Amino acid sequence: MYYKFNRYPVRELVTMQDSMNRLFSNIFTPSAEDGTLVAAPAIDMKEKENELSVRVTLPGVNPEDVELSVNENVLTVKATIEETKEENDEKSVFHLRENTFASYYREIRLPFEVDADKADADYRNGILTVTLPKAEIVKPKSIAIKTK
Repeated sequence: MYYKFNRYPVRELVTMQDSMNRLFSNIFTPSAEDGTLVAAPAIDMKEKENELSVRVTLPGVNPEDVELSVNENVLTVKATIEETKEENDEKSVFHLRENTFASYYREIRLPFEVDADKADADYRNGILTVTLPKAEIVKPKSIAIKTK
């Protein structure tokens, strides 16, 4: 058997630690108001010819509990999951509780200017899809070449 000797094992450990720190800081960020944890939802961002499509995963959120805004080229998504109280809930005790009733918050810097007035949002099965048309200033323009 052949074992490859790594010349820089400490560098790999530091890189792994940086990756883990980024992972955990992206999953939960503290809320400014009360110090509780706020989940950062996962996103997919895809550029098409004339628009930008952003998909945000918000499981368990009602569409009316989602706030969207675009300000200075940043898309902000806020959502809250309210805990539902059941009858006789004060007499019950959780033995295991993994579902959270907290908030989602994410600021997404957009790669170019968009026309927020013409934005469209659709929410289905826990997936929010925001379609943002490119601003006219960003769209490529053809220039005709004149010949003499």
